Amino acid sequence: MPRVKRGAKRREKRKKLLARAKGYFLGKSKLYKFAKEATERAGNFAYTGRKRKKRDFRRLWIGIAAYQLYDAEREPLVRIRGLLREGGSPAEIRAAFDAVAERLAIPAPELRAAIAAYLEEPEASEELASRLDAFLANAPPGYYPADRLTRTLERVRAQGVEGVVIFSAGGLASAGLWPAAGDFFGR
Repeated sequence: MPRVKRGAKRREKRKKLLARAKGYFLGKSKLYKFAKEATERAGNFAYTGRKRKKRDFRRLWIGIAAYQLYDAEREPLVRIRGLLREGGSPAEIRAAFDAVAERLAIPAPELRAAIAAYLEEPEASEELASRLDAFLANAPPGYYPADRLTRTLERVRAQGVEGVVIFSAGGLASAGLWPAAGDFFGR
């Protein structure tokens, strides 16, 4: 068997490690043995530092998912839409509609009347489902209560955190809640 001295591979490995240790103090940047120890130790610190950074940001920032704030208003309409598309029974649709009928009275009386008419005489379910799609995509002002967002933001501010992240900002835009968020952060 031929003798192998690993010349090129050994040089590559050492050069790579010494490049990683560039800028370290004294022998830790020049001598392989010390550079290896220093980079290994630095790697351990880097790993724990990445975990600590996440921990620190979890404490500093609180995230708010805008859609979760308004599930009570949105969920019955999503359920009605699903039942219409799947051919659900009028009793199931009635149960979901009862949960949201009062809420629809002022901002969307025509949608409320359309759902009530469908419950009286079930026909054209796809047309009603598309109206619900349009409503959910662009709800009229006042359907989602702005005071709920403000109360949530006040609770977060009372905890003394340094920042707030609002997830699904598109949800705030489609719900017409950016003015409420702007008023809150303007204070």
